[in-house]
Amino acid sequence: MKPLLFAAILVVSIKALALEVEPFDSAEITEAQFVQYHTSVAAELASTRREYASHDLEVYSDEASRASLAFTLPGHPAHPAWVTRYVAVDDGGIYMNVVGYYAGDEAEFVKLYDQYKEMAEDTTNKFRQ
Repeated sequence: MKPLLFAAILVVSIKALALEVEPFDSAEITEAQFVQYHTSVAAELASTRREYASHDLEVYSDEASRASLAFTLPGHPAHPAWVTRYVAVDDGGIYMNVVGYYAGDEAEFVKLYDQYKEMAEDTTNKFRQ
């Protein structure tokens, strides 16, 4: 089996068992949806929680989906919002995908999302080198 095909099958198999990294159809969600998803992630991934108080963020890691989920804390300009970076595979190879959701200020969310998108692009470029 070709390595890329194997990696694609592996990622699809992992995603079937992992936390849902794209739980909503739209980036704009309600505060109740934020609370529900955050509560679910916090319960499932509690042992991976890291808090970055100076950035008003808490981050969880899900090894099964190869995802990092960064939730805003009260005090962050985009709160409530979160951004998820995860490993994805397509015809171009392996790369980092980014998805985000917000129930707060859209412009502040876009700033946060863009920061994570840039980090994901840097990581993807390192993969490809």
